[in-house]
Amino acid sequence: MASLDFPPTAEAAEDQRPVSFEFGPQTTPYRTDNGLTYTYDPDKNSWVLKQGLVVTQDDLEVKLKEKLDKTGGYILGGTSELTFQETPYTNAIKRIVLRVDGRVYLNGQNKKLIFNDSTLGPTTIYVDGEEESNKYIDISTAGVVLHKKLSFSSTSDDTLISHNHSTGNVTLLDLASTSSFTGNNDVKISNGGKLLIKNVNTEFLTIDTSSSGRVTIKPTSNNQKTFVVRQSSHPTEILRVDTDTHKIYTSLEYNEGLKSGANGAIVTGNDSLVSYTEENLVATIGFVKEGFFKPGMNLCANSEDAAEVGGMWTDGYNYYIKVEE
Repeated sequence: MASLDFPPTAEAAEDQRPVSFEFGPQTTPYRTDNGLTYTYDPDKNSWVLKQGLVVTQDDLEVKLKEKLDKTGGYILGGTSELTFQETPYTNAIKRIVLRVDGRVYLNGQNKKLIFNDSTLGPTTIYVDGEEESNKYIDISTAGVVLHKKLSFSSTSDDTLISHNHSTGNVTLLDLASTSSFTGNNDVKISNGGKLLIKNVNTEFLTIDTSSSGRVTIKPTSNNQKTFVVRQSSHPTEILRVDTDTHKIYTSLEYNEGLKSGANGAIVTGNDSLVSYTEENLVATIGFVKEGFFKPGMNLCANSEDAAEVGGMWTDGYNYYIKVEE
């Protein structure tokens, strides 16, 4: 229990109600919190306990238990609190309240916790002791470092991380980009859940973790280059999908490589010869138009060995089409 805040002057006591010059649990605007009533003695210029009131030993023991032990710095009592306020009056706003049950209250417009002299080390928040395993947060000039996972348990639609920058670049996640970390940066989603990237409320990239395992790209409006795959160090487009025309493009180098077949081609970003002979390669219109026939090819021959694949040959009696073995 804090010390009593007696009315400041006898003149102020004249406003005490219901009885002038009294200071008790029912008086206003000033009242006691110990259950006792005092009267103002003008001769002694002080407040004295009202005559006829008796303070028992039990009353004293209770008050002794609920007090601020100024020698040891303890606050004793189940409902006790230490308050900080601008004036000593009972009706003054309690700006800071420290309660013995562990609660801290901050009142007023400037509710700030300021940790000075960061050069001496970070400000650390521990839970259940100062062991390293109980460290939760470090605050320093480097930023806020979390030593425990950040959980979001709301069942309503809400935003976990947001910013309102209008220009410039904002890094949402930096996963050890400047270190030698070689492990996996995992994004875990429940089975059957989805990872969505939206423009306001319109979904334009969906990763579905259900049994279908679908990845869907849906632009806000149909356009050219809706989906583009490029080389890491060159602007060459390897694959391009336009949703406005439903066309799928490959690079010109890929098209020329298909037409060259086993002869191969050197493409951008590769210093060695690349051959295009795999049967499951996607054919381009350029390759289909090229076909198997080129100037100088023997399409009609008098032996199988002399004929080109797809050409015709004869043994003198019958005619045959040569096919690839």
